[in-house]
Amino acid sequence: MAGQTSCITSGKVTGIGRRLFHRCLGKWLENQSLGDFYATEGDSGAPVFRLINGRLHVVGIQWGVRRDEAGNWLITAFSPMTGVTNELDPFIPYTIFCP
Repeated sequence: MAGQTSCITSGKVTGIGRRLFHRCLGKWLENQSLGDFYATEGDSGAPVFRLINGRLHVVGIQWGVRRDEAGNWLITAFSPMTGVTNELDPFIPYTIFCP
């Protein structure tokens, strides 16, 4: 992940297809993912990358963290790009670039 506050952090995806509550939106989000990479307030909207054959691919958008009662970071939540594009598809105008 490359966040505004945390800069670049790395880790592994620890859960996929989860139903998670988004406190700010006040609703449950379906098919969300969890990762053990550090994130904090100010990182929301950051791209989550995966390195495939030496190239970085955006696989998600970071939106939340879970903390314990003492406020210590536990895990990071992010929306997979498949869900992001499905939600936004009707609203994104398509532009075709020709060489």
